Amino acid sequence: MVLNPIAFFTDLLGKPLQGGSVYIGAANTNPLTNPLTVYQDAAMTIPMAQPLKTANGYISLNGSPQPIFVNAASYSLAINDSNGNLTLSIPNYTNPLLNQVGAGGASQIGFDGTTLDQQFLSRANRVVDTVAQLRGLSPTTYTRADMTGYNQVGDWGRGGFWMDNTDTTSADNSVTTFVGVAGARWKLVNQSRVSAMQGGAKGDKSTDDSVAIRNVPAAIKNGATYEIPTAPGDAYIISQHGTDSWCVDFSHVMNIRASGMYGALQPSAGTTVTTVYFKPNPSVANIGSLWEGLALGDPYTGTRAGTNGIFIDTQVNGSQLAKHVFSRLNILSGTGVGILHINVPSGTNANGGMYASSIENSVIKGGISLQATGDSNTAHKNLISGPNNGIYLSNAPGASLFTAVDNNITSTGGAFKIDAGSRFKLLRNNCEQISAFTGGATYMCDIAGGNGTMSTAEIRGNHFGLFSGITNSGVIHLSNTVGALISENTILNANTGGVGIVVDANNTNTRIGPNTYGTGVVTKVVDNGVGTMGVIKTITTFANNWQNIGSTAPGRFYKDILGTVHLAGLIALGTTTQGTLVFTLPVGFRPDYPTRHPVLTNNGSGLVAGEIRIDTSGAVTFWYGQNSYVSLDGICFPAAGLADTISDL
Repeated sequence: MVLNPIAFFTDLLGKPLQGGSVYIGAANTNPLTNPLTVYQDAAMTIPMAQPLKTANGYISLNGSPQPIFVNAASYSLAINDSNGNLTLSIPNYTNPLLNQVGAGGASQIGFDGTTLDQQFLSRANRVVDTVAQLRGLSPTTYTRADMTGYNQVGDWGRGGFWMDNTDTTSADNSVTTFVGVAGARWKLVNQSRVSAMQGGAKGDKSTDDSVAIRNVPAAIKNGATYEIPTAPGDAYIISQHGTDSWCVDFSHVMNIRASGMYGALQPSAGTTVTTVYFKPNPSVANIGSLWEGLALGDPYTGTRAGTNGIFIDTQVNGSQLAKHVFSRLNILSGTGVGILHINVPSGTNANGGMYASSIENSVIKGGISLQATGDSNTAHKNLISGPNNGIYLSNAPGASLFTAVDNNITSTGGAFKIDAGSRFKLLRNNCEQISAFTGGATYMCDIAGGNGTMSTAEIRGNHFGLFSGITNSGVIHLSNTVGALISENTILNANTGGVGIVVDANNTNTRIGPNTYGTGVVTKVVDNGVGTMGVIKTITTFANNWQNIGSTAPGRFYKDILGTVHLAGLIALGTTTQGTLVFTLPVGFRPDYPTRHPVLTNNGSGLVAGEIRIDTSGAVTFWYGQNSYVSLDGICFPAAGLADTISDL
């Protein structure tokens, strides 16, 4: 800006210079031989010929005083009178009156306690519309910038930047640090929350955004939040990374805040690898991170090209994931597992790699598979469907306390398959098998300890609905467990000859509490276990002519859910010699000490008091009374080992 656009010149006598000549040239040079272009307009589009002529002391054009403009901060000046005598010579003159642009002019103007050039340099943000414009800023003019877009204005890649003049080495990462003119390092002001758009992602459901999506985790600091907003085109297209077995690597320690279904990461057509790879770094603690709202797949079709949705890999020694929360995920159906964790516990990660972590409030197609995983993980309020087991659990040796609670599971491979782990809890899940089993499954809930005995499992409050027309072996299956509890479940099997619960011979002290069985369940419990509680068993080991009286009150026994053995029924006609063996109770139904029990007997005409004794070998013997009948009703005793806990910990 020119504050006094018309300068006044005098001759050697101090009178207004008439007919003088004004020469303007490059600073520190002879202006007559090194002239600068002088303009008559502020836009500097109409040049004036030198020398400039004066009238009455003013530079004039067509007889009128004329302001002049020079595109230079400083210049040389020479003025001659009408006779050619030099009246003024200045080799380097900085004059805001003749300077239209440049730092020299701005430095002469005060503003807000400083000068205008300093206001531009460090107090005012220079607005740029793209990354290219940011990189092109002069660091001597601006050190602050507001970028309104990444590739173009308004593309959601906005961010505030500052120029770090102490940094001369940081690389350009295309997200939080950009290297510009003269090596200036422009840095994102807020690096605690960085979005996919700030990495250059377009989200138009056609452009491959893989590089941009991968760049953000590589650029942000540990513990920062990676934001994946709703995509303008409803999805971000990603593809396989080189020859790796995944599309994007999210192993960095970070929180993820995504907007859900219409901000999905969608593998491109033909993808045959895992969508998200997650390998915790052994040298960096990854504790308490939150992944929320992440969606994987095509929101229009409900499918996902590729194999596993999220692959958590702790197969490297020291790779640990603790207190991690996966929440509100939406993993669409691919050819693999929705969420897969693989750990190598033998000599590597004995504690299971992932522990005290939670998968919650998510939609997961393809199920959850936790292999050699650790203690205290939880699956809570998820919708689980598609191929594979709904939840497959194989804990690391000694790991325990997995909890699945309030999930809705309709997976074709059965709701649960667990082959290793102790004290796990399956609580209040709604499970339905609405189509034929896949993957070789024949049970909805298959608890089969193929990798060691499983102790004190709890299956309680669930709904298991096995629809008609499905070949099966039963609803719930137990094998190689100790102290498992099955109670308060609804068990439906709408198939011919439907079986509810199957307890194999290698189970001990299974506790079967009150359950509700559908009308299609012909056989509620197939019990081959040792000491199973809650199942009434008939006496089949009579000796010495002892037998049931008819079929209305046969001799029978059971152990209640607290471990107390009860006998009932009427038996008769056996030998009455003291100490005669009547029948033998099996292992699991015997007292820890010999017991004596008063009983009612009958001699054919009236009741007679009697006594039955039971020893620790299970031998039930007659001692007193008559044999027209003997009532076993009311005989009860605590089973041997009632309070024992057997575990492989």
